[in-house]
Amino acid sequence: MDEYVIKGIVKRLKTSRQERKLTQAELAERVGIEPNSLANIESGHRLFSVDLLLRLMDELDISADYILKGYTKADNSPIMEIMKSLNPKDFARAEEILRLFAESANEKHK
Repeated sequence: MDEYVIKGIVKRLKTSRQERKLTQAELAERVGIEPNSLANIESGHRLFSVDLLLRLMDELDISADYILKGYTKADNSPIMEIMKSLNPKDFARAEEILRLFAESANEKHK
């Protein structure tokens, strides 16, 4: 699998965990792995099995579309339509650019 795809998956896993206000230790316990294993996955130092990915998705209540591609079937905004047309590598790059733009814009409005 392409490194950009893996980085995107890892980032979305971590973001989903944080949005649910779970610590790495809490999520690790729920999916049956050691906390340091989850930390290594989130930092990109360890790969994960499909089985573990499915358990994480179930526990975080996230869809395969979201975790693998970064969007859900319900995402029909003009930006998402453009994003959906990109290959995984370009999608990951565009996602990072949009994230940086949003962070910059939010800082300007504080």
